[in-house]
Amino acid sequence: MQFYTASNNQAAIGNNETYHFLLNLFFVSAWGIDNSLSFNIPIWSISVEIFLYGIFFILCRFLPKKLVLLFALSLAGHFVILKFNYLIGRGMESFFIGGCALVIYEKILLSENWRKFCFFLPVITLAMWFMVLLFTSVYKPLDPFYLTATVQKLLSNAVIFIVFPMTILSLVLYETKRGTFGKRLAILGDISYSTYLLHYPLQLIILNIWLKFAFSPAWFYSADFILAFFAVLILTALLSYHYFELPMQKWLRQLFKNYQTRQRVHAYPTTIQPLN
Repeated sequence: MQFYTASNNQAAIGNNETYHFLLNLFFVSAWGIDNSLSFNIPIWSISVEIFLYGIFFILCRFLPKKLVLLFALSLAGHFVILKFNYLIGRGMESFFIGGCALVIYEKILLSENWRKFCFFLPVITLAMWFMVLLFTSVYKPLDPFYLTATVQKLLSNAVIFIVFPMTILSLVLYETKRGTFGKRLAILGDISYSTYLLHYPLQLIILNIWLKFAFSPAWFYSADFILAFFAVLILTALLSYHYFELPMQKWLRQLFKNYQTRQRVHAYPTTIQPLN
């Protein structure tokens, strides 16, 4: 898509004007009040997250953490997909089904036989993934009608509401039993946020360079370009993480800590008695 728009002298797509700039600036570009994609397009997922964090705050502040409630909110996301906003609805489905996985995880840990779940749950999960792959690959060339739309929808919902949560639950239980799991790969998780946000602006920079110097577009399809692109992206993400994200996290946490300290001081003032 980016190559197509660039080859037609357009470095980006969507409505890149003041209104959509403000939507992007305040992270509300995917709340259904936009007209089209705009500016840093992948930020739509961050916009959905901001919306979900708002619901999450209300839930934690005013409602009990109940499995039934979380599952109902996840199902409500499916209704939102059908009637209102696909992106918000899909986010609600995944976000709150993840909350269900957390509640189930806590209940498993309270069980005396929680270690048994560390074996049986991964086995069941692997069996489910095998069934999913069986339906989506093995049966496809055998059945001329493959899967009906209804069956495909049921399979998709089963993956979202059952298989994915059980996969996460299995991994978390394994980590709980084993201790640290994949610690050496933690840096990939640390820079995942910045790589996601920076990959699109980096593409735009490269495309604008291509528009200016008009070198052969075949270079975009070469292995050298892919390696160079990811090298620059990962290096930029590492710099962003160590010199922007971590300092900002420390500053915000200290700011919140100072605020909590002031609140405690106001709530429980210390009376100093004068010396005689």
